[in-house]
Formats: sequence, structure tokens, C-alpha cells
Amino acid sequence: MDLNLPQEALPLLQSSIARAPSAVACYCNLATVLKILRRFDEALAAARRAVELAPNEPATHLPLASVLLAIETGRGGAGRM
Repeated sequence: MDLNLPQEALPLLQSSIARAPSAVACYCNLATVLKILRRFDEALAAARRAVELAPNEPATHLPLASVLLAIETGRGGAGRM
């Protein structure tokens, strides 16, 4: 995924999730893209879904923490992760 093209990545991730609704990595990436686009409610939902699907996988908690931090600080478009 090219983080410099979040608008283009969004439909690809959504399509991937539609085909494989338990694809944890897609939800993590979707949360990141939505955070960059400052669509925080949707980003939070995607990050939470990733954690629901794989609660014991540490990598799923990073996007959730990143989105929560972005919401708290108002810097969601920074693209840091």
C-alpha cells in the first residue's frame, strides 16, 4: 500500500474486505488509510474490528492505538504509524 495515495487505496481495501471479511491485515491497513483521511469514526471501527478478529495478535493493537492517539491529539492526517 502506498501511503501517499490513501484515496486510491481505500476502495481496494474495501473490496478486499468484502471478499475476505476476516482478513485482519486489511482491517489494520483500512484503519491507517481512514486515519490519514481524517475519517476517525470509520478508522476506529476498522481498528476495533481487527482487534476483534485477532485479539491475541499484538500487531492488531497498533492501528487501534494510533487511531485513538490521532483522535486525542487531532493529528490524524500526519500519516505516522
